[in-house]
Amino acid sequence: NKYVYWGTLLFISAIAGLRNETIDVDTHSYKSIFTWISNGIIYLIEPVWYILNEWIASIGLSFNVLLWIASLLTLIPLGIVCLRCSVNSLMSLFFYYGLYGYLKSFNQMRQFVAISLVLLAYSYIFRKKFFLACFQLAVSFHYSSVISLIILYSKRIYLTRSRVIFGVLISFLLGLILTDSMFVLLAGPYAGYLDSDAVYRDNFLYTIMLSILMNLLYLFSFSTLEKAVS
Repeated sequence: NKYVYWGTLLFISAIAGLRNETIDVDTHSYKSIFTWISNGIIYLIEPVWYILNEWIASIGLSFNVLLWIASLLTLIPLGIVCLRCSVNSLMSLFFYYGLYGYLKSFNQMRQFVAISLVLLAYSYIFRKKFFLACFQLAVSFHYSSVISLIILYSKRIYLTRSRVIFGVLISFLLGLILTDSMFVLLAGPYAGYLDSDAVYRDNFLYTIMLSILMNLLYLFSFSTLEKAVS
């Protein structure tokens, strides 16, 4: 039922828009950026996000409107992708919510808008102009979207079960043995999180359990896809 489907998306987007700025780590930072841009201060950030902040402030709307629009820009493309590419769209939304994607988007708003636009772009990969438009918009929300271009070359890599398991084991081991100084080089501007209370590298058991669960989920997804294709 499409009314239930889109009604669900609208409802959870409204929750995201009505939340207080104290909910999640970076919401107050986005509020500060919104205030600075409202006061005419030039803040170096991705262009479309800057324009969106400036436009909302110029017509006298509040920060919560920005939160709601950001949620809509995340959930609508994601909803379209689920309808186009999933055999059970509501179940796909359930996994998005159940695996913490929805709540994580409260914190990483620009990143999740970009992720949704990248997914939308690849769901229309054979419509070149639309694909490029979605991809360029994603980059305009978060520059890291450029990395997703590597997917275009993934078909040249033949993934077998043994290669997937080997890759998962290597990534698991690297995450355990890399020192903080190595992470600083890899993380770039996000290296500051290594010194924050939000980092769980000191909690070894938590790190192990989370890594194992995510890797098992990936292996299960690959195995299910492998069976479906064969």
